[in-house]
Amino acid sequence: MAKAPSKSVVAENNTNLETIVTLNTEINTLSIDLKDKKAQFVEATTLLKEESKLVFDEDLGCLGDESEPEVYGNHEYPSGDALITVNYKMKSGGLSFTKIGGRDATVVLGELTTPAEYKKLFKNVPVLKETEEKLIEVSTYRPDLIAFKLNPNDLPDAALVLIREKWPAAFKAVVKDEAEYIKEIDTANVETKVETATGFLSKVAALSEDTRFSLRDFLRKVLASCVTSAVKCGNRADS
Repeated sequence: MAKAPSKSVVAENNTNLETIVTLNTEINTLSIDLKDKKAQFVEATTLLKEESKLVFDEDLGCLGDESEPEVYGNHEYPSGDALITVNYKMKSGGLSFTKIGGRDATVVLGELTTPAEYKKLFKNVPVLKETEEKLIEVSTYRPDLIAFKLNPNDLPDAALVLIREKWPAAFKAVVKDEAEYIKEIDTANVETKVETATGFLSKVAALSEDTRFSLRDFLRKVLASCVTSAVKCGNRADS
């Protein structure tokens, strides 16, 4: 693309041009300085988070320790009139599991907590685990729950007309709505996935010592690898 023609113009106020040039230079310099300062800040906060994580893990204890884990959602570092806080939370998405030691997670965790504590800490999510044969069977008496999609690997080249009765292997049965299927089909094969609840870390911190003791190795495994931290700077409340 051809460059548009330019016209050289003499400004009436040359001082204003000099101001523009000066400010542009200063802004560029500040931008470079800001980038450098941000890099230094990230390096410093990373070191602090690493130091803080050592304390976090020490409070949790080691697997097999016969003591309840100590869980703190914040580590506070006073510095002059400032207060630097390392804030902990579960990684995005939390954690989910169906088995613990080969047993259903709902059963294991239900044995280690009261019903009220379980409800606060975890959320049960049903996961349908049906076979293809079962879905085809259900489609014969509840066709509203099952859809069929083409299975291209088993579709002969000549099968351009999609007729399931003629080429049954060319179709794959799929559930339209898992929640509705589970509700309507009494014999549905369902596995329960347990997910950590929102605010899991703070809820764990509020548990009784007895419950934290019961959950001790579970909490150590989960929290040692599934937390993330952020550094925040503010003023000290007592300053």
